[in-house]
Amino acid sequence: MRILTGGQIIEVDVRGSRQASLVGRHWAASKRYLDLGDKSHLAAVAGKRVAGYELECDPDVIEYLAGPSQLDIPEPEGNATRWHEIGDE
Repeated sequence: MRILTGGQIIEVDVRGSRQASLVGRHWAASKRYLDLGDKSHLAAVAGKRVAGYELECDPDVIEYLAGPSQLDIPEPEGNATRWHEIGDE
């Protein structure tokens, strides 16, 4: 799965549904911040780690990564998660 960490987007092996759910909550919080400016959901995942990496919760960094074709935002499709590159639709 892809995660935001340390000012970059990386691919990590996520083990277990709890870690996968945490990644999903982080993506949702990041999207909520980008769409609405609401930081409260980022605070809920701040300091959390997945596969040894701390999830990025700095709004300025998330905005930077959301620049042209840098940040993938997951969109649910049935029970799975599908990734879209911003601008590919």
